[in-house]
Amino acid sequence: MSLDISLHQKACYNTEVYEANITHNLGAMAKAILCFGIENHDENKDITLYDILWHGSGQSAKAITPMLEVGLKELKENEVELCEYIPENGWGSYAGLIKFTQELLFACKEFPETTLYCHR
Repeated sequence: MSLDISLHQKACYNTEVYEANITHNLGAMAKAILCFGIENHDENKDITLYDILWHGSGQSAKAITPMLEVGLKELKENEVELCEYIPENGWGSYAGLIKFTQELLFACKEFPETTLYCHR
């Protein structure tokens, strides 16, 4: 099972400009990465990388870009802590989540007016 994400032009859902997928096994690691704290968010809820990647459908690339930047920074700075979430079955890796997040971030910067779709 995998998470499929894509960026689409707002005017037409069929105009896909980016797509990628990653194993659901990295969900626990993504949940451990805080991208936006309650002090910065109106809904009084911490937003994790998991929230963005697995449940961010309908968000604009422009809106999620700052959160992806924070998430990527947290990923890179907390390798030791995050490696405890590496799946025991060998499907998924710390480096794989970094690559996935980084590539999505680059796509969001290249296509800021697109909309994210997450297919679980």
